[in-house]
Amino acid sequence: MDTTRLDRLEQQIGQLLQAFQQLKEENRRLTQCMAQAQQSMDDQQEQLAARQAEQQELHHLRTMNEQLQRERLFMRDRLEEMLVAIERLEGCACISSAS
Repeated sequence: MDTTRLDRLEQQIGQLLQAFQQLKEENRRLTQCMAQAQQSMDDQQEQLAARQAEQQELHHLRTMNEQLQRERLFMRDRLEEMLVAIERLEGCACISSAS
């Protein structure tokens, strides 16, 4: 085998090693990017879960607020009815004592 062929083979092996190193570095960089993307996605999923829990809590609070407002109106109506009844009774009592 002559030295020219050996030199050429050595050059090709060197290029192959260089290409391998570049691929290895690119793989490391892509793995790191993928890990960062995964972490970002995990963070976003946690935020989404927190927002969904907040939405559920807000819905629950709105429902409770509506129920309390309905109860308040009911009690207000009942109190108004009682006041009217008391006023009628007082009016009747005044008429009875005047007689």
